[in-house]
Amino acid sequence: MALFWKIAYILMYILMNFCFINEVCATNNPKIIANRGGKGELPENTIYAIKTVLEAGVDGVEIDLQLTKDNRVVLYNYKDLAIKTDCQGQVKDLTYNEILKCNAAYYFDPENDNTFPRRGDLHKIPTLEEVLNIVLTGNNILFIDLKSLPSKILIDEIASILDQKNAWNNIVFLSTKNIHLDYLNDKFPKAKTFEPRDQTNKRLLSLRNEGVCCCTNTNNEYVGFETHKSMMVEDVLTLGPLYTKVEFHLWDKNAIKCTKKSKGENVKIVFLGVNNELEYNQAKILGVYAVITDYPIKLLNSIDS
Repeated sequence: MALFWKIAYILMYILMNFCFINEVCATNNPKIIANRGGKGELPENTIYAIKTVLEAGVDGVEIDLQLTKDNRVVLYNYKDLAIKTDCQGQVKDLTYNEILKCNAAYYFDPENDNTFPRRGDLHKIPTLEEVLNIVLTGNNILFIDLKSLPSKILIDEIASILDQKNAWNNIVFLSTKNIHLDYLNDKFPKAKTFEPRDQTNKRLLSLRNEGVCCCTNTNNEYVGFETHKSMMVEDVLTLGPLYTKVEFHLWDKNAIKCTKKSKGENVKIVFLGVNNELEYNQAKILGVYAVITDYPIKLLNSIDS
């Protein structure tokens, strides 16, 4: 591991010198967005986490939204409540009052030692309204990951809340489900959205594997993808497909140029899964708009030092 970091920093040094000599790299600090409120350091999707990271100085927060049985918009990432809470069932099958009894930090275990330090404190699953009251006070950015189906009901409820709070300018939407983004872009053209993930993936892989810059058919203002991603590659054979797990490193200066060529110079590029200073500096050199991290406080401290 020590050798890895030595090599990584040598490569970073070479890259930085290349940038300075050729004057092709940006120097503005990318915005830091706390994934689920900073799930690597704090109980994810909780008011406690969101307040903590905003007070620490992050630029924004990413949250995951679903509907309860009685159509309240709440923060939770998974279908099954038992994954992160002491409740059973799915969010969509429980009323808001039932959801309030769940401890969102029940399985929070940052050291992976089965100590679960937050079980003694009730961190309830919050509503979107509660989060907006915090985020709008500091004029911070809120990335909203749309989770539950049907998309129309979820998005209509969110839109109603954003109208009441006059909060559209602070919000950027993303989703792994195109049906969410399609409905949002069609019904609410003022919404800021990420490019559909499959389009971004196709562009980056086409450039990496074929040298072809493609995929210009969407007008979304934001583009985001992981800096490195494990994917299963399918080899179609006569006796059946063979699958191989491959680690792809997809972002470099050519990927940035291709994305800007496809989406326009003003596109806001966001790197996902940036969890250390080295990856942050790479994002800075390449001039990206923001990074999403599981460890926002750790990242802030490493940059400040």
